Amino acid sequence: MGKITVLQYLAENFKNKFVEPTIQENLFLVMTGIKTNYNSIDSYIKLKNLLGENFNWEIIKNAKPHLKFDNEKKIYVRLRRFQIIFMNFSLITSFILVIMGFLLLMYFSQFEINNFSETLLGYILMFPIILLAYFLISSVQSIVSANIIKKKIDKLGS
Repeated sequence: MGKITVLQYLAENFKNKFVEPTIQENLFLVMTGIKTNYNSIDSYIKLKNLLGENFNWEIIKNAKPHLKFDNEKKIYVRLRRFQIIFMNFSLITSFILVIMGFLLLMYFSQFEINNFSETLLGYILMFPIILLAYFLISSVQSIVSANIIKKKIDKLGS
């Protein structure tokens, strides 16, 4: 009745060391969209609580490639100067491309279009410009999110 077997010990150890942390990792992934290690879950929760206000898990998830851990398991944002320059360049270029695309569309709309091929030509010229602008914006989404988090942390720190 009162005997403890090795199998029971291993099962309990397996449950505590593997099953429960895995369940917590998966639950954290389902609730936040962030795939991370069991040991770093508390750091992400502390970061979200620190940011407060309108910061949600989506912003933190987008910034994850730029979030690093220090020796105390505290999360900080690491953005290099090149990444900031690339972000600014991409956002400005995207804005200019979108304006150019719509100006091109407006330019073609002032002419009387008699057939489908002329209409198609206007859209064919506009589509790659808008697509390039979208690609540039989506390529810097993680940098923009990380920069927003970094500015908020810096504001709270000072």
